[in-house]
Amino acid sequence: MSVSADHANETWQEIQRAVESLSTLARTEVSPDHFYGEMVQCLCQLTSASLCMIWGRETSSPELPSPELADEPSQSREPEIRWVPLKGTEQVQPSLRSRFKPSGKLAYQRLVADAADAATETYLDAGHALEGKGSHSLPHDTILHRVVVDSDVVAVIELAHE
Repeated sequence: MSVSADHANETWQEIQRAVESLSTLARTEVSPDHFYGEMVQCLCQLTSASLCMIWGRETSSPELPSPELADEPSQSREPEIRWVPLKGTEQVQPSLRSRFKPSGKLAYQRLVADAADAATETYLDAGHALEGKGSHSLPHDTILHRVVVDSDVVAVIELAHE
């Protein structure tokens, strides 16, 4: 399939406008939820994705050891990081709304965590098996892409096509 130079130029200009718009919005005082919501709408429009969502880190504080065990290094614990969908950032076609039963959601969170640790984007075909209780597989082709700020992964963007 060949793409005309005019169509390619038009597509590139559309991408540039979207990036400029998001860049301008990022420099304002909008809340992260509002910014990510706008970003998701833009990504869905540009990619014609059936599903687009942004996953953010949720850190839970470790329990403090009892005073008598405080000196033992085995008792110190790192904060637990979970990846959760950010509020207002989910754009989903109705057919993908209920992707997984509750036991599959935990397996899917592990998949997002693995993508956050990966060196590059994660591409998964429909039917990819998820680890965990029960048998769950992806119902759609999926791309998971890390968002890195100052060497820290701050979010994972999910795009999927039916």
